[in-house]
Amino acid sequence: MATLPKQTGLCCKFQIAWVGQCKGLTDNGWCSEHEPLRCCVCGKKATHNCERGMGGLTCGFNLCDDCIHSPTESKHITKEEANRIEAALKAEKEAKATSRKSSVQRKDKDDVPLNLLELLKDPEGYTIQKLYYLELVHGLMGFFPAEIPAQKRIVITTDKDLLKKVWTRLERRRSKMGSTLGYVGHGVAYPNTDESPSKAEQNEPIRMLTEEEFITLCAAETDPDENPAFRWTFGLIGGDRLHEETFADMIAKA
Repeated sequence: MATLPKQTGLCCKFQIAWVGQCKGLTDNGWCSEHEPLRCCVCGKKATHNCERGMGGLTCGFNLCDDCIHSPTESKHITKEEANRIEAALKAEKEAKATSRKSSVQRKDKDDVPLNLLELLKDPEGYTIQKLYYLELVHGLMGFFPAEIPAQKRIVITTDKDLLKKVWTRLERRRSKMGSTLGYVGHGVAYPNTDESPSKAEQNEPIRMLTEEEFITLCAAETDPDENPAFRWTFGLIGGDRLHEETFADMIAKA
């Protein structure tokens, strides 16, 4: 009869997300499955996997005791960095609460109001205009606009003809030109005129695309596939690529 390996009764210390401590028996604190695992952030010994929920699933990345899922993004960072982020979020929350009772505008690094609520304290230099943007047409939930990937910025402008130039450079997918009213001035737009405090505070400025910037971005495009000047926001997968003539006709009729 084969001899079974000696078991000490000591359970592996690894914590499995939504399950608890590993039941594997070991003589050094880690079972053969979990002993070699390393933290996805710093490379130290992994002690658990991330239990953050991700669209109905568990994140599951291996982490050590000093690293954590980011409180603001879908990535993992050190707890020290997470603490700095949380402190900044707390400070911003307090600054917003104070600003709601003040007539002084809070501005960003480009010296424009942080949001529409701040702008409305002194709207001089801004006017309500019609803004245009591009988005994919689909029957699902979600908004998938054209963007400038290098800047993670939605393409928005008051110039329809300029927007059509952008459209011709995008992947030929079923799409449309949308429009909305917004406050415009100093090169930025607040793409909604809803002045209710909760909505206005969420309405942050977007730098508008200009003809000059369009030319510069196109000139810098070395590889349309790997490094495009413009693209559709990721997230919508489908085989809706259009024939070149159909795509051109769609743009012409917009």
